Amino acid sequence: MPFTIKGIGTRYYGKRNVRKEMGTCQNCRKFVQLENYDIGLYFVILYIPIIPLGRRQITDKCFYCLHHRVMPLAKWRDLKSSAIETSLQALVNDMHNPARAFEYLFTLTRFNEMDDARELAATIEAQYPDNADAHYVLAGWHMSTGMSKEVKRLFQRAFELNPDNPDYRRTQAMMLVEQGRLDEARELVRCLEPPAEGFQPEEFVALGEAFQKQGNHVAATEMFRIAKTDPTVCQDKKFLKMSKRSEKRAAQYAPRDFTLPRGGFPQQASGSIRSFTQ
Repeated sequence: MPFTIKGIGTRYYGKRNVRKEMGTCQNCRKFVQLENYDIGLYFVILYIPIIPLGRRQITDKCFYCLHHRVMPLAKWRDLKSSAIETSLQALVNDMHNPARAFEYLFTLTRFNEMDDARELAATIEAQYPDNADAHYVLAGWHMSTGMSKEVKRLFQRAFELNPDNPDYRRTQAMMLVEQGRLDEARELVRCLEPPAEGFQPEEFVALGEAFQKQGNHVAATEMFRIAKTDPTVCQDKKFLKMSKRSEKRAAQYAPRDFTLPRGGFPQQASGSIRSFTQ
């Protein structure tokens, strides 16, 4: 790692070939933007680069905690060449296996060969037009590489091809939530309520929060109640605060038993009611 004291030491300069993707940081475990690029390492005096010490490859630099890995650029290029060649050969030997195609796609992406990766992604979609899994994985790949234009279309197609798949169903529901179509989303996840095997609390938390923002606290309370069947959710203070808020607001609109005022209705009111019921 570069290190300087009073402006003397080593420092990075000259970032190139930047690629950003969404992923899970191996250090802080957050799902964040990860950055990959090559950069020059220099010996510096008063922070001015004096002696070049070679270029380095930075991989998976976390936007949140800044954790990353580094290796000499030449070593990284050798690793890149070997990995791509091995992955391509595996695909050539098993051309009709979508898993091999995706392995090659992820290898190209990992080493920032994005033109080839985009071309391969289009080929995979054309080759497997009725494969729900292929469309779902392609949607995730587009999302991770920041090409969101294709994501919704591919997720939608995966759901259309296999609407009974819990993962495809919940993804479709979350897209409906983004569009504000909460009642439709609610119907989609109804079959995922516990004790369903595919139950996950996250979609019910998201639906509850969306209903709450719309002011529908009765529906929000129902979603939060379902989410609470997973005890880990109740450890989240933010969730508990949201849940209590909707519970209090929903209680204000709960139906109450009707009691006739003592002495009956006032004369004018009783006359109005009598004429209405006649």
